[in-house]
Amino acid sequence: MFLSINNASAISRSFTLTATGGFYLAGSPTSYQLLAASRVSFIGCWLVMVPSEPILTPRSNAANNIPKQLFIYRDSFSKQDFSRLARVIKQLGDVT
Repeated sequence: MFLSINNASAISRSFTLTATGGFYLAGSPTSYQLLAASRVSFIGCWLVMVPSEPILTPRSNAANNIPKQLFIYRDSFSKQDFSRLARVIKQLGDVT
């Protein structure tokens, strides 16, 4: 279960996460890159991300520079998946 800052309703989809913070939402043509501003808490994960694919038009490119924010509750994950996401977020924070 996801809560997006831009959507009034909850989102229920699976996603794929790479070790470098690549975020691929099932059924979405756009891939995202997690940013170091993402956070982990005992309740869940607050993800901050931007589209990772370049957009060709200048108008849509300006809109894509605004980070997307998403909260995912901890109980939406298995313990192993939550640990992996937390590890990736921590590594992103350590790089900057």
